[in-house]
Amino acid sequence: LSLLLGSSIYAFSLILTTFILGLALGTMIFAQKVNQFKSPLRVLGILQIGIGISALMTIPHFGNIPFINRWVYQNWNMDFVTIQWSVFLIIFSFLFIPTFLMGAQFPLVIRLVTRSFNMLGHSVGKVYASNTTGTIIGSFLAGFILIPSVGIQNTIFFAVGLNILIGVALLMLVPGLNLNIKIYLLPAIIVVCVLWGRSMESWDKSVISSGSYMPYRIGDLSEAEAKTNKILFYKEGVHTTVTTELSVSGNIFLRVNGKTDASLAMDMRTQLLSGYLPMLLHNDPKSTLVIGQGSGITLGAVEQFPVKSVDLVEISSAVIEGSRFFEPFNHSALDDNRLKLIVVDGRNHIALVDQKYDVI
Repeated sequence: LSLLLGSSIYAFSLILTTFILGLALGTMIFAQKVNQFKSPLRVLGILQIGIGISALMTIPHFGNIPFINRWVYQNWNMDFVTIQWSVFLIIFSFLFIPTFLMGAQFPLVIRLVTRSFNMLGHSVGKVYASNTTGTIIGSFLAGFILIPSVGIQNTIFFAVGLNILIGVALLMLVPGLNLNIKIYLLPAIIVVCVLWGRSMESWDKSVISSGSYMPYRIGDLSEAEAKTNKILFYKEGVHTTVTTELSVSGNIFLRVNGKTDASLAMDMRTQLLSGYLPMLLHNDPKSTLVIGQGSGITLGAVEQFPVKSVDLVEISSAVIEGSRFFEPFNHSALDDNRLKLIVVDGRNHIALVDQKYDVI
């Protein structure tokens, strides 16, 4: 959602609020009803399938969020409060049902693992520990392995499939469940969901990375909608989603999570002066540090001076790859023999290394 709604502290807070609200309400409501269920295992299986299907239903609509943003800007207004309310409503519509069903599972699992009232505290502790462990493993797999490997959309498909398979497996274990349901209905649910997922189109990369969450950039969405720009590079990485595009006017621009961070147009002055000015103000620079690659224009400007060493610190390897399309304009900055590329966070690099630089 950060690619479509921005990565500001406000957007993150609204996502977290909706997520926790769904979990809390699901847990609270089902905690009051858990003792009424004759077969908690059956209900748990249905909830798992419900989580998968409700998440699957949202996938085609992610690509519509930029157009919703534009409609809000054009038909409501662009003041801060209105925008945040629209962001909250979008997040709520996407996340509330799946998170509500997730929260509803908690009291059911506690009931299933609790053998006696005397063991209630022990059982709750085990469920919490298992939930925390699963959250850590799931976050690691999604953020560091699945998204960089197969992309955001396919990662959601993977999670949806896992939920549905777990739900079907739980229902298969329910004693006394109608045999026809086990033989025909449950496999049919899997088949229908697989076919449904395969029929969904991939998100339009230009549209979802158009930065529609920024009102002043809403014109970029019209260009993306008209497909006037050519995507040169697109990668969903560990840290960010990077897009490099070529416009019909010949401008090349690099976007990070939808925000244009470098280009051959209005950004050129800033990019060049960020390299030239510090170097000109030093009498005899020998070692330099450039934080952030962007288009590589600033790095290329620094390398025009007779320095002995240039360290480039960039947290995202995807930005490095995307900047290759600027090589005719940045003097092939990444190929300079004096360059040392360091793929880490810039602030951490400065804080942790003992090396001193003449120019940063």
